[in-house]
Parts: sequence; structure tokens; C-alpha cells
Amino acid sequence: MRSSCSGATEGQPPAMEIVFVEPRAELRPYIESFWVFDSPRGLPAADSSIVAPNGCAKLVIPIENDIVSHADDRTQVSRANGLYFVGNRDSSTLLRSTGARTRFVTIEFRPQGALPIFGVPMSDTANGLWDADTVFAHWGRSVQDPT
Repeated sequence: MRSSCSGATEGQPPAMEIVFVEPRAELRPYIESFWVFDSPRGLPAADSSIVAPNGCAKLVIPIENDIVSHADDRTQVSRANGLYFVGNRDSSTLLRSTGARTRFVTIEFRPQGALPIFGVPMSDTANGLWDADTVFAHWGRSVQDPT
């Protein structure tokens, strides 16, 4: 499913596009959805780019541009080409980026779906944004650099 937001003028690309991909049947007990965000001008500054808590942990892969997250009086930066784990949240998160092209992929797990895959209790990651290597030992590094 594709979703484009307004802000495009005739002959110009949309301000941003989000593509949702349904997981394969064997992954559905664990993964709620895959989605790709793409914006030629970064996250919309005029809009409230707020992520509401939904009880689902996420694996976030920034492809182009850094993503700045503000939640619970903390500011964290997810660097492009990194791999980050977002634990179950009970508060909203404000997202920002520069005006440069911004693309990222998100894997959103079902409420109990991340534990069987990663073996980390979700209570250990609640309300946090973590570098994947910190949460999953060296798994995060090996996924980013398989050599």
C-alpha cells in the first residue's frame, strides 16, 4: 500500500511517501508490518511528525539522512546507515531531520513478536531507542557489515 502526502506541486515529487509491505505468512506471528519512508526534503518540519505509542517494538534502518528523536526529555540521533531498535513505548516521540532527502525502513513487530526473534525481554528495552549492537550484542554489527 502506498501513501503520499500533499505538498507536491505539478511536476514535482510528493512531499513524502510511505509504502507499507505486508509480511509473508510465516513472519506474521512476529511482524506487524514493514514500511519505507521516502522524502526528497526530509521529515516535514511544518507538520507534527509525532509517533504515537502502539505497543510494538521496531527495528529502524535509516538509509539516507539522520533522524532526530525527542522523547521523555531525551534527544537521540539515529545515524544514516545505522541499525536501531525502538522498545515498546508508552509516550509519543517527535521525529525531525534536516531538509535533505530522508529514507528509512522500519520493521514493526507485533506486541510479543520481537522476543522470540531476538531473545531480549521487551522490559529491558521499554521506552528506549537503542543502537542494535548494544541490545543484541554483536548481531547488529554483523548485520550491518557481514564481512
